[in-house]
Amino acid sequence: MLLEEIRNRAKEEKTKLKAKAEAERLLQEREQRNEERAARSNVDSDVEDSEDEDNWDEAKEAALQESLEFEPEDPEDKEVRLRETYLRIASCVTRFSPFDTLGYVMICPPFSDSELEVLFDEGCIPEVVVRLNIAAETYAQRSALHAAQRHEAMQNAEVPHASAAEVEASKKATQLARDAARLQRRREKALRKWRRRHIGVNDIDSPSEAEDEAETQREQGHSGDASGGDNDSDSDAMVAASDNRDGQSATAKDYFTQEEELNEFMDGIEERLVEVVRIDGRAARRTVYRAVIEALGRHMRHRASLFYVPEVMRFEDAKARLTAGVCDLSSFGYEDPVHLYRYRHDGSQIECAWKPAGVRVGPEQQLEENERGYYVAGGAGDNESGNDHEPEEPEELSEVLSDEVQELRDVVNRCRRRRQRETALRVARVHRRLYFFENDDSLLCFVRDPWPFIRQSPPTPRLLQHPVVSVYEYDDRYTTENGGEKKRVLADSIAFNLRMKCMSVSSLLAWGAVHPHWHALRLDCMLAAQQGSVDPALVHKLLILYLSTAEVKRRGAVLHNLPSTASSAEALPQVACTAPIVKVMTTLFTSLKNGMAADLSAPNADGEVDWWVAAVSALERHAAVRLPLPRPSVPLDASNLVAAVHGVEEYVQQTQEALLRKQRAFPVRLHNSYQVYSYVHRHLSQFGTFCPYEWLDHDDLVRSVRAPMVSPVATATWAPLSVSTSNEVDLRWGASYLNQYFFFSSADYLERFLNNPTTVTDPSKTKPMPKHFPVIASPPVNMAYLALEGCCPVLLYDTRDFRGMRGVIQPVAKKGSLDCVVEYDGNLYALLDREHMTRFLRRPWQYVDGAHLPQVLRRPLPTGTSPSDIVNHEEYIQRQLYDPVALALLAVAQERPIYPGLSVEESALKYIALYLKAHRDPASLSDFEEKTYRHYFEVYQQRATLYRSLPSSSSEARTKQKVAGGATGAVSLSSAALDREYCAIFEDSIADARDMSFFNRLPPPSEAAL
Repeated sequence: MLLEEIRNRAKEEKTKLKAKAEAERLLQEREQRNEERAARSNVDSDVEDSEDEDNWDEAKEAALQESLEFEPEDPEDKEVRLRETYLRIASCVTRFSPFDTLGYVMICPPFSDSELEVLFDEGCIPEVVVRLNIAAETYAQRSALHAAQRHEAMQNAEVPHASAAEVEASKKATQLARDAARLQRRREKALRKWRRRHIGVNDIDSPSEAEDEAETQREQGHSGDASGGDNDSDSDAMVAASDNRDGQSATAKDYFTQEEELNEFMDGIEERLVEVVRIDGRAARRTVYRAVIEALGRHMRHRASLFYVPEVMRFEDAKARLTAGVCDLSSFGYEDPVHLYRYRHDGSQIECAWKPAGVRVGPEQQLEENERGYYVAGGAGDNESGNDHEPEEPEELSEVLSDEVQELRDVVNRCRRRRQRETALRVARVHRRLYFFENDDSLLCFVRDPWPFIRQSPPTPRLLQHPVVSVYEYDDRYTTENGGEKKRVLADSIAFNLRMKCMSVSSLLAWGAVHPHWHALRLDCMLAAQQGSVDPALVHKLLILYLSTAEVKRRGAVLHNLPSTASSAEALPQVACTAPIVKVMTTLFTSLKNGMAADLSAPNADGEVDWWVAAVSALERHAAVRLPLPRPSVPLDASNLVAAVHGVEEYVQQTQEALLRKQRAFPVRLHNSYQVYSYVHRHLSQFGTFCPYEWLDHDDLVRSVRAPMVSPVATATWAPLSVSTSNEVDLRWGASYLNQYFFFSSADYLERFLNNPTTVTDPSKTKPMPKHFPVIASPPVNMAYLALEGCCPVLLYDTRDFRGMRGVIQPVAKKGSLDCVVEYDGNLYALLDREHMTRFLRRPWQYVDGAHLPQVLRRPLPTGTSPSDIVNHEEYIQRQLYDPVALALLAVAQERPIYPGLSVEESALKYIALYLKAHRDPASLSDFEEKTYRHYFEVYQQRATLYRSLPSSSSEARTKQKVAGGATGAVSLSSAALDREYCAIFEDSIADARDMSFFNRLPPPSEAAL
């Protein structure tokens, strides 16, 4: 609207000016006609003039007079009005995007008070005003140089073949600039002389007279070179000097005018309480640019501006700026943002390497005193005086030698400072924030393009307690080392890559022996080192003290074969100040026992192995600490080192992320985390260790059970390490939310909970859990305490509608296995197998409520009673023979067997006998007996039903067989082959009919295999 108003007013003024010019023209024409009328006297013209007078009325004359009265707007007033309007437009524009979101920098001349009032009324209030202070001398010099450069640029832009006059003019302009600079230097020199004469001779800022004379001679030399020649050049120099003085006066006048306007503008800004930043503009352009950016950075803290370029600085300067408060730490703190960015996109960046071998320090040689009183190595004092190796008498340090020592000290200090600079963090400053880097590669990558690293999310909070890792492996270094070479084990390389200390029993003794505050403990450590045997109590005490130090909590540690006993491993978590062992890596399961069995020189090897195995078991019973290795049988394998280092680093990252999620009240995944089992059980949710979604959606109790991770060979060999984990929770599918632990039956349910935990924790969606939960009972279990007389409740439930041969409901009752016993509501129930136990654990109330046993004779025999122990024949028949014989008779009626060579009665009886053997209870037979009896029954059944497939000899039957075979396209045996096969079976049947005991004997297993 403001622009339209300006345009409409300009159009209106233009239209009025045109109307005024038209009115002036019409009035002038009328005056001319009046003069001509007075000059003429004929009648016709009078008639015509009368007609013209009739068209010229008073209204038209009034309109013309009104147009004549219009006066255009004064140029100064118009300029003021336009400036105010443009300021209002600029104020409106600053409220639009992107100025209102990203901010803006306004480069403007000094405004007057009225213009400032317009800006502030429209809401265009600046956050800060930058004032560049430039002295008059600097302004004059830069103006002269700028004029010379502009003139030179204009000369270069014109035709190359310029005239001699133009060339002379350009030379004249250059000479004027030089004269102006020379004149300025003379003024400064005169000022210094005046200060030296009137203020003091010993003024440190004033140069000496010799310097002034040298400068005067230098100026004279330059002036002689520039103006050496004829009188014309002297006159030109005088004219140039006069022009230069005129230019200097004009420049000074312009400078003071602008300075007054700027001062008035600054007074108005300061009266309106706007912050003013004053920058000295006499420095170089780049320096002034840096100062302005640094001064404006506080006002542009939350804006990503391209003005912020990284500035590399020394670590000492960065610390000084942090101490002074000039700069602040970034959101990354002292962590490398480039390393964090690469880890988030490409994974772990640690390049694992084996720790180099070292050299063991041998025993020192004893010094002996010779005849002259000098202490030399053993045997050296017996040398004769003529020996070249005779020790010389020590000299006193002379002054020259002391200077050399000081030089050596300086060299050592310089080397120390160089190493400190090389190992110090690299620092880059962006705006007022400091970013730290581990190496030059990260720093260079950040300087090239800092924005991807700055825009990433800040790092997760650092751990207050860094991880403590325990590595168990056989240490045979002392028996295999040669020549004092110190070999390394896997624990040394893990600590080397993780930048931690590796502590073993010998390291603990050395650490305790040099500690300044433990006098009694120091003596015990020294005595143990001299004797070569260490008391486990002393090792445990040293380990507790070491894990309680601030160094371990700040940087972590790697323990080699520590803790060494089960009692020590169990006692460590009970000390509140000690750092917990969060990861345990071991190679004991496959290679340790074999390695020490072959190495008979290792002292007390078997005892140490038993202690280590017990310690590992104690640590694993306490918390989830296992970190498996890819090849534990080969400890010094590269894959083991990479898996260990990356596993610990992954644990640190996940723990930091879990800490952040916990602080923000988000669910936390428990996989690969350090969790104490007792603490987890004390802080379970209302669902316990059961999956909430299985209960809420399907009414099933599905417990998150961790299966044992020990192979059968390892279980048979390492029985102490095979800990029962049937009731321990599985952390892979667990999560923590609001200081409660939830466990799930699958990874899908876990992801569903992590995305939206309120589906489980919302009180309106939950339903109460059962009062009693099923628990797997650990063996041994007494059969006398089993409910339902030891019968499987799941089988009773599945056969609850089963009807016997007489049509009566008779559920099947079978004894359960003692390996599948579950405790529920104070009762013990035995299940048939694992499948039935899994079903019972899901819904135990479904199988227990309403479960009843069949009649007494349909129930299994009591424990310890066999069928042969039944005295009553009627009970024996009802319990053992009733159903099998009835089923056998039904099979005889269906098959109607007739064995070749036997009568119908004999065939039926033999069929019943073999049927009973083949269909006995599988629990009472071995696999070999079951297969043999079933094979005999199938053979007898095939022979007894041969009469159903007698071969036909008629030509008509054969023709029908050929037609049927051709129609179906099937490949069948010829009639002759069928006849031969039938005859062979029949002959075998006749041969066996003479001695039917063939079906009663069990062949030897060797013959049956053949």
